[in-house]
Amino acid sequence: MRLNHDLIRTLLLFIEEISDGQNNFLIESIPSEFPAEEPIAVTYHIKYLRDAGLIEAIRGYIIDITPQGREYLDSIRDDSIWNNTKEKIKPFGNVALDIISSVAKSYLLSKLGI
Repeated sequence: MRLNHDLIRTLLLFIEEISDGQNNFLIESIPSEFPAEEPIAVTYHIKYLRDAGLIEAIRGYIIDITPQGREYLDSIRDDSIWNNTKEKIKPFGNVALDIISSVAKSYLLSKLGI
């Protein structure tokens, strides 16, 4: 399955909203929160987020976003930065998360005049 970077961003924003670092959320229940997406795609992307170290999950439960996940999310949180980043990477198809984060950070720094 190809990665859907919009879904990755949406999942991170969702997990951030529901997590408090203490309560765990059943991974199986999350696909129902995204009716426009295929459940298998949502589950696959959650597994990817765990394997990439962006979320902490254990025994079928999401615990929280990791510091690395928060750093990535913070770099792409703003809609205008996200949309600009997607336009920049579009010609290349799927790219690594660290490239996406670097492009987003670069755009943010240029907006700040740095």
